[in-house]
Amino acid sequence: MMKPVYKRANLDRKLFSKIRNQKSYKPSRGTAIALVIALELNMEETRDLLARTGIVLCKTNKSDVIVAFFIENKQYDMSLINEALEYYGLPILGERKS
Repeated sequence: MMKPVYKRANLDRKLFSKIRNQKSYKPSRGTAIALVIALELNMEETRDLLARTGIVLCKTNKSDVIVAFFIENKQYDMSLINEALEYYGLPILGERKS
C-alpha cells in the first residue's frame, strides 16, 4: 500500500489539510517542491504547479538544480533528494518531524 501524499512529502497532516482547505494559504517553497516530488510530477507539471504558487525553479539556484535533476531522471525518493541537498549544505524538503 502506498503512503499518503503528505507522508511522502514529509509534511504533517495538519499542514497538508491547511494547504488543501484554505484557498488563500500559500505553502513555502520547500513545501511546494516536496509536494511536487511526492506527486511524482514531470518537469512540465512541476513548472505548472509551482507557477500557481508564484515559485519558479531557477537554473542558478543550487537547490533547484538538484531537484530538477531528480525530477528529470524520474527519481522521486525524498530521502535521496534530501541526502543530496544535505551534502551541499542546503535545506532539505518537507517539514514533518519524524
